[in-house]
Amino acid sequence: MLPCTAIALLVSAALVKGDTIHVLVVEDTTICESSFSDQRANALGDGLFIGVTGQNVERRSLLQFNLSQIHSPNLIKSVQLQLFERSGGLDIPVVIGAYRVLQSWSEGNSFHPGGQCAPATSDDASWNYSHVGNEILWQQPGGSFKSVPSALQIVQFGETTYTWTGNGLIEDIAFWKNNPSEHFGWIFVSNSTETRSVKSFASKEFENSDVRPRLIVTLNTKGSSDNSRTTILAVSITLIGIIILALCVLLLLRYRQLQQRNRRSLSENEYPM
Repeated sequence: MLPCTAIALLVSAALVKGDTIHVLVVEDTTICESSFSDQRANALGDGLFIGVTGQNVERRSLLQFNLSQIHSPNLIKSVQLQLFERSGGLDIPVVIGAYRVLQSWSEGNSFHPGGQCAPATSDDASWNYSHVGNEILWQQPGGSFKSVPSALQIVQFGETTYTWTGNGLIEDIAFWKNNPSEHFGWIFVSNSTETRSVKSFASKEFENSDVRPRLIVTLNTKGSSDNSRTTILAVSITLIGIIILALCVLLLLRYRQLQQRNRRSLSENEYPM
């Protein structure tokens, strides 16, 4: 019985890990500082660029995540937003902020394989327009977003994963879940004005899916007996444990029956009538 009990407990422990949700990005793009006569973006490239380039023009990146897996924003314990830095310009530490976007935008079909930007398509967001084709202007060039960052991170140089976290991200997700029509994601902005301080991160088109942009949302499920998902999970775990234990009991009974039959056979052979 002890091995069976251990197996049941291991299965339960594996299922309980469901209180951490990994959310992948669904839309991302880089908008590129430019004039009204030359709208540029990079929506389908494998990089997201943030900061000032060698041509002394700025890049900013927009990201939006699918939050459908998060059913109870009040249960969110922590949020981590992870971006993988592929490379950078100079080895200059910069502070990059994640700001809640206040206006809808779209990822179009512009593409450039490197850090340069391509002419924006009609579906793109650009430096001046949230929707180029419809000629919908941002409230200000470079994107419309809250003045206070939701999270800040110091980014240096080299291939590594950086994590933005804090109560600001939790508040943003809670706001979006309560106001889904205003879910426009985040824009990432560098505080540096130094030439070639631009940073390059893996986008959702990056070849290695393990380092694409993602959210890691941890839920605080303790003490939430009124939460239906938690209740269903607990019941499921209990039922699986009961089934495993019941199977073990049946196997044990069958084993004992076979032992008794073997003993009878031995007894009959030893003392034949």
